Amino acid sequence: MKKNKCKININFTMNNSSNYLKKQIKDLNAGDQKIVLTCLVISKADPKFFEFNGQQRGVWNLILRDTEKDYINCTIWNTDEKIHDLNSIISIGCIVDIENPKITIEDEDQAFQPKCSSRFLLTIDDKRGNITLNNDFDVNNQLKILLKCPLKNTNEILRLADVSLYDKNSVGELVDLLVAIRYNRPAREILVPKTGLKKKYKSLIVMDRSNHGMSLNLWSTQSVERAENWPPLQTILFITDVRVGFSEYFQTITLTETVKTLFIVNPIGKEAEELAMYVMSTPLKDIEVSLSDDMIDVNRINDVMTVQQILEKSEGNVTRTEGDQFTALCYGVLTKFDLDGVYPCVRRRW
Repeated sequence: MKKNKCKININFTMNNSSNYLKKQIKDLNAGDQKIVLTCLVISKADPKFFEFNGQQRGVWNLILRDTEKDYINCTIWNTDEKIHDLNSIISIGCIVDIENPKITIEDEDQAFQPKCSSRFLLTIDDKRGNITLNNDFDVNNQLKILLKCPLKNTNEILRLADVSLYDKNSVGELVDLLVAIRYNRPAREILVPKTGLKKKYKSLIVMDRSNHGMSLNLWSTQSVERAENWPPLQTILFITDVRVGFSEYFQTITLTETVKTLFIVNPIGKEAEELAMYVMSTPLKDIEVSLSDDMIDVNRINDVMTVQQILEKSEGNVTRTEGDQFTALCYGVLTKFDLDGVYPCVRRRW
């Protein structure tokens, strides 16, 4: 596969009176002092808050990018009020100036932040460093194209058909994918037993040319809110480090967002364009889950499912062994039998 082309030439100008040295991520060294970076925010985590020495504190992580190849973790420690303010002001797609951050080598075993191209970590706290919005029109235009650039070479991605062949022993593995959204289900709320607080989550059904349905669960507030603006069959996602899971409920492989997962929405590139064209040009009835033309021996059907399980599974939670087909026994009462109103995209055999 050809590598995606998102190359840009950036000519920065400093609008402040500081003596900070302008640097890019690729030029950083541990211990650099009095520098400033201008970067695009491509991801932000949910802030975390805690009490320390009688004071309410907060920590917040951003992923910053300034070239096609270079992106870096930036962690901000401050009072809970300051973290709340920054979180409300800075969003994905903003251009920011990072002034005089602490630069350290990132722990290779870092489990709570995305894996970035840079081996360094930027840290800002109330004693050192600052983050501000950069409103320079030219700089904004030059950097915002990076929102559409894949973070990795597209020949590193897996097909959903390959992921669907994983088993329970593969749970926890992180994979990179290029997928289209097939269904975008409404966000739901659950009660988190550990905290007693309500938390929103969202389930998407994603597809590619090899597999027409796999569940992707979003848990971060930022991702749930962003996904509200991802129309199905019109949104392509380049996803890095999404976790492979297994649903005991559906007995199938699933995907789950973690703190390491990054999303590029409607990325630039040949593969993304081809997937978008495939989704647009394939009739919906050919994508919908349907039974094959081969009659299945009903005596071999052992799975018992409720109507709700059948509906959810038919919207994309296909099993790993049956592709886009599944069979089940359903015990229920017939409440309506409309021969003239059968949905034309689903074939039924009785």
